[in-house]
Amino acid sequence: MRVLGIDPDNKETLNNFALELAACKSKELHDYRLAIELAERGCRLSQWKDRKLLHTLAMAYNNRALDLAGRDEFGEAVRFYRNAIEADPDYEAPLF
Repeated sequence: MRVLGIDPDNKETLNNFALELAACKSKELHDYRLAIELAERGCRLSQWKDRKLLHTLAMAYNNRALDLAGRDEFGEAVRFYRNAIEADPDYEAPLF
């Protein structure tokens, strides 16, 4: 987080940090909400044109949906699956 304090508008840093938080296998380290927040910030800064950021955002939404579905929160999970598809229609994971 310190690097974001130094340059909070660095799209590459936002993407990399969001990706780590969304993809981390360790339950203690992943943070889907923060991953979504950071990826959305990067997407806004890029005017929703950076494919890498859109893909990261879709992955963060999808992983949040998987987490919710695993806790039987299906209605909320569906919302996050839809967000993933909207963020990056080419991201295939929520389609299965």
